[in-house]
Amino acid sequence: MTLPTGTVTFFFSDIEGSTRHARQLEPAAWIAALEAHDRLVDGLVRGHGGAIVKHEGDGVFAVFVSAGDALAAAVAFQRSVATDGLGGLAGVKIRIGLHTGEGQLTSGGRDYVGVDVHYAARVANAANGGQIAISDSTALLVADHPLPGSRLEDTGLARLKDFDEPRRLHRLVVAGVADDPRPLRALGPPSNLPEPISVFVGRDAELSDVLALIRSSRLVTLTGPGGSGKTRLAIATAERLVSDLPDGVWYVPLAAVEDASLVASAVATALSIEEEAGRPLGDTLRSTLAGRQLLLVLDNFEQVIAAVRLVADLLSGARGVRAIVTSREALRIAGEQEYRVPPLGGLDAVSLFVDRARRPARVHRDRRERRDGRGDLRAA
Repeated sequence: MTLPTGTVTFFFSDIEGSTRHARQLEPAAWIAALEAHDRLVDGLVRGHGGAIVKHEGDGVFAVFVSAGDALAAAVAFQRSVATDGLGGLAGVKIRIGLHTGEGQLTSGGRDYVGVDVHYAARVANAANGGQIAISDSTALLVADHPLPGSRLEDTGLARLKDFDEPRRLHRLVVAGVADDPRPLRALGPPSNLPEPISVFVGRDAELSDVLALIRSSRLVTLTGPGGSGKTRLAIATAERLVSDLPDGVWYVPLAAVEDASLVASAVATALSIEEEAGRPLGDTLRSTLAGRQLLLVLDNFEQVIAAVRLVADLLSGARGVRAIVTSREALRIAGEQEYRVPPLGGLDAVSLFVDRARRPARVHRDRRERRDGRGDLRAA
């Protein structure tokens, strides 16, 4: 089969703990398991319209014209291994990574070269066994065509080996098939910061001010009227701090929360902290965060201002925790540094207005162009 070029989706997979399996099994049994693995993945890749580029030990490199087909093949592979094992070998876990990018062939036409191939391999390396890790470019294409019984989970910004700039990664979660809960194996601290909805313009001085404040104190509240840019400034500040905090930066959206008693649940959800039976959630948060070094971004706090005691308790009980809060009013608790965000003016305001006006059309155009370049994206 001639390997496709242009925009393609790369598929990398391997067996987690293959060395351990090889040492525990008789050579003939391990060889039989690898042969079963190769027959299975080859059949599934080709059955979903893909092509095998090469095998390396227990690793597989394949390519698809359609991102949806690549996703379907990945789920089918995980489902088969979870149900039947490999050649009589039970308890095997497969890790899979998908990335959509530019498919450029070598001069012989039998392999791919380029940055996107290397990034796809790093995405796969970030996955644990029983997981399907997906780059942001692939997630964008399959988000509107989910497989039944699956969901995309945004795991936040992640820095991968040899790629200094953090990029957003996702997991495709399929119950009983690809639902290993371990965090992806990225370099550096984790983060769930949302993708900004507008460009960051005209705030260099404010960004410098807020960075200095949060580095010297542990609570900074950005105040100002609605639409003044508090959220965008808070996210931009947090993005610059990801590499400084071993336990990451965590965004807690509160715009939809109207009951102050639910703020603890919102924080726990953002941090994937489970509630303990018979114990107040605030106590669980304090004990879990004690000893951690992280930043909380509590956005739109003015409507749950009665939850200030929770913020004070978390900061006093976990000395490594810092918080940036956006609110129309200050929290007025010990240690708080209030920073009033001035309105954006002049040409910067015009640039922001133009960017927001163009964004819906630009997003629609980008998605259409990506779809046109990737063929049928149906994941079923």
